[in-house]
Amino acid sequence: MKRSHYIHLLIGSATLVPVFLASLLYAPRVSAPPKNTPDAPPPAAKTEPVITQRVADGDELYLYDEEEITTTTVTTAVPFYLPYTAEELPDIPAGQELYRELPEELVDACFSASPIPDAVNARINGLSYIDNDKIAVGDLSYLRVLHYTETGSRRFGEMIVNKEIADSVLEILRALYDAQYPIERMVLVDEYNADDTLAQADNNSYAFNFRGANAKDPSARAMGRAICINPVYNPYVQINADGTTTITPKKGIAYAQREELSPMMLHTMDFCYQQFIAHGFSWGGNWSTTKNYMYFEKNPMTQAEQQAAQQAQEDEDQIADLEEPVEIQRDEPIELQ
Repeated sequence: MKRSHYIHLLIGSATLVPVFLASLLYAPRVSAPPKNTPDAPPPAAKTEPVITQRVADGDELYLYDEEEITTTTVTTAVPFYLPYTAEELPDIPAGQELYRELPEELVDACFSASPIPDAVNARINGLSYIDNDKIAVGDLSYLRVLHYTETGSRRFGEMIVNKEIADSVLEILRALYDAQYPIERMVLVDEYNADDTLAQADNNSYAFNFRGANAKDPSARAMGRAICINPVYNPYVQINADGTTTITPKKGIAYAQREELSPMMLHTMDFCYQQFIAHGFSWGGNWSTTKNYMYFEKNPMTQAEQQAAQQAQEDEDQIADLEEPVEIQRDEPIELQ
């Protein structure tokens, strides 16, 4: 081959290579059609997850996106950034933490005392309440409240008490809420199969529990007149005949000597203690031998006490009448001499 032929071949190759590369770069891409068989359905289009709600689960908070909400037990899809409404408050279960804004005007609606609702009666029947001739379901009241925890969060709470002390207990719990007094948990003892030991070990504050009571001489708790507050930090301490000490719940051993301090520990300078005492309750921490630091009770007044209370109220009303200012009207002004 002549030298000139080599030169023309090289020049032609140099011209064709860029054209070939350009065709590869700008050629339209044709993808194979997606496989669509019964065993491999076409994948759905992916979208960015949208956070629509924050759901409280025990002591933890979890975020659920739209897809997860449809596959979980979440019963509401209200966005977490919307405030609570009055209509939904009655259906929020006790123990749930507030994860949305609660308008100030709805706080009062979170505190109520009512006869035992049918749904609550179904929860307690056969557990904390058993048929007896000492106290009927109609003698009890169901309280719904809000309370703060030690971490500063707020939870919905519930409690069953004797209806004769329901108003007093509701006032106390509202005062504790306003003062942001910490109560770790407040649900019915029935959530623990009506087992006092389990409820106290979980630091649950509660009241009525007839289960296991002496049917002939039921305790104040069995009559709905006793309340346990933060049991782990305020244990029951009993000195036995053999010199040993029984502490219930066992988690409260560190607080039995009242040397360890906690915002949930009751003492005579404590705000919670003062509220109960001001409403006529007695405290188990003042007992002479056995100490029941979690325990407040208010028994019915004797006839003499009722008469004394009635007389005291009448005396207060008379004093109030005397202290009312008397307005003197004169037809003509007084002339000074």
